Amino acid sequence: MLPVLTQQEMRAIDHATTESLGISSLDLMENAATTVFEFVRGLRGLDETGPITVFCGPGNNGGDGAALARMLVRQGIPTIAVLIGGQRVSEGDAKTNFDRLRAMSDETILTVIDIDDDSVSNIDENALSVDRSMLLVDAIFGTGLSRSPVGGVAKIIETINQRGRIADGRTPCVSIDIPSGLFADSALTSDCHIEADYTVTFTAPKLANVMSPAKTSNGNLLIADIGTPEEILRDCEARLSVIESSDALRWLRATDFTPDSFKNRRGHVLCVTGSVGYEGAAVLSANSAMMSGAGVVTILTPSSACGPIAARVVPEVMVRTFDDTGLGFELLAEHQRKADSILVGCGIGLSEPNRGMLRQLLQLAECPVVVDADALTLLSPFVKSSKLDGPTLILTPHDGEFRRMFGIEAGIGEERIANVRAVSLKHGVMMVLKGQSTLVGFPDGRVAINPTGNSAVGKAGNGDNLAGIIAGFVAQSNARDGDVELAVLAAVYTAGLAADIARERFGERVMLATDVRDALSDAFVQIEAG
Repeated sequence: MLPVLTQQEMRAIDHATTESLGISSLDLMENAATTVFEFVRGLRGLDETGPITVFCGPGNNGGDGAALARMLVRQGIPTIAVLIGGQRVSEGDAKTNFDRLRAMSDETILTVIDIDDDSVSNIDENALSVDRSMLLVDAIFGTGLSRSPVGGVAKIIETINQRGRIADGRTPCVSIDIPSGLFADSALTSDCHIEADYTVTFTAPKLANVMSPAKTSNGNLLIADIGTPEEILRDCEARLSVIESSDALRWLRATDFTPDSFKNRRGHVLCVTGSVGYEGAAVLSANSAMMSGAGVVTILTPSSACGPIAARVVPEVMVRTFDDTGLGFELLAEHQRKADSILVGCGIGLSEPNRGMLRQLLQLAECPVVVDADALTLLSPFVKSSKLDGPTLILTPHDGEFRRMFGIEAGIGEERIANVRAVSLKHGVMMVLKGQSTLVGFPDGRVAINPTGNSAVGKAGNGDNLAGIIAGFVAQSNARDGDVELAVLAAVYTAGLAADIARERFGERVMLATDVRDALSDAFVQIEAG
């Protein structure tokens, strides 16, 4: 996982980097500009048309932009540098780069537009060259912004945004480090901010890069290495991270198929799921567990629901039944002994016998238990009171279930992260809080943000899918005495990636939970390909 850094942590890491490598902060700024230059040069069409317009604010973010403009000119790319307010009184590394850029003013392919503090509020939009540029670069404000842009700068940001997103066939915009107008340490958006198509951030993401709603303004995010040693990042001990594709790849490698693989070594998932009228929940979750790579999947369901479930589930999944009056202790004990993970809750209903069954299951279970859907509601009276003893519990609520369980709103942005951390710590559970930015909380207070997935997973059945995938991944790890935490992270990432693949195929309006499940194989291929 990559740490998600605050602006204060980022400043400390940059300082430690310059001390460790014996380089200056100006060299570090040059490294940052170089990574943006390499990204910009790689975008389609840059060798054919121009100009590129770089908007530079007065601070270090503007200094990055000025260094980028200088590199573009040296490569023969027509460049317009719009220097906004106060560069002549800028200090330090930023001033050095503004001076270096102005020293190139005799270059015929470079146009420098100076907008000082007095004229910024009266800027003529036509002078900004937005319409005739083939690419815009936003280097106005960086991670140190503390208030929403106003006045002339706000007008410039509005003009940049009016050029249209790349999806509309108009001029794309690349933001350096963070879209100007967002606050690095907040997932909430300001009243005025850049809507970027691409964002190139340095060393590690900031909260506004990776957490909704702010992350949607970043477009496609690139996290660029500017030379910070890995040990410095490790030493920062960040409590907030973002899941990477490499985490999912590490899990795939740890649970890879070998010549001596057979079903009992691939993990057995027991699904206590389904009831009359809710057979689909059992089918979706069990099929997803099977397709996740588990060796054996068994559904344990009431007799009255067995027929419809057996008719719709893939033939590789076994279906076992219990009497409709309730799941007995002995039968439950018998089945759980064979399991490497247990999934409980998808479509089981809210009856009192099920409440008793859930309590028995938590007492008996010798393997991790994924608690989803109705089981979360049934668990609510117990979980509100104290830490839950017994097996490793993985709770998978959406916002409404979170509120019912813990008596608080899940919240948005930083509040959402704080609430996941608090309840995971208090109750000693792993928490998968579903949403546009799904969060994974751990009993020690760490929280991970999942970067994959989209709004269409809010449709019916996708929660069952995710629960089945998590249970399948956990079973495969547990069968090999592997890392259950890694399995959960990999499951959440892979399920979100499958949803993104399904969106590309069908669009968010049309795609179904079954489309997401069927895209799992392509998600595995993408992860393997790096």
